[in-house]
Amino acid sequence: MSVDRPVTTIMLFLSIGLLGVISYTRIHQELFPSMEYPQITIVKKYDGAGPEEAEKLISKIVEETAGTVRDIKRVSSNSKEGVSIVTCEFRWGTNMDFAAMDVREKVDLIKESLPKDALEPVVLK
Repeated sequence: MSVDRPVTTIMLFLSIGLLGVISYTRIHQELFPSMEYPQITIVKKYDGAGPEEAEKLISKIVEETAGTVRDIKRVSSNSKEGVSIVTCEFRWGTNMDFAAMDVREKVDLIKESLPKDALEPVVLK
């Protein structure tokens, strides 16, 4: 049937193609939507300290303090030689700018109880 009416067949395919092009240009697609994972990481370097020292002197104290921040879901830490990494996971929908500010305030309060020769803690969103 399409062989008998080539002009109709060509017009049908051109109209479908034109409709596709118009739809593609007018529909906004995001392959990678902007998404902010609700997680904050606190990194504190302590040169010369073993993993057990970093955990006892830094990680535990920072974990206990960061656990008091509002809307927190889970706090975990990873202590390695010379570094303590504490990860705070928040509930979805939490404003991470305010959460980061709260965590920085809490960490600033405990700076005196952390080792003096350790570097300043870094709070990363």
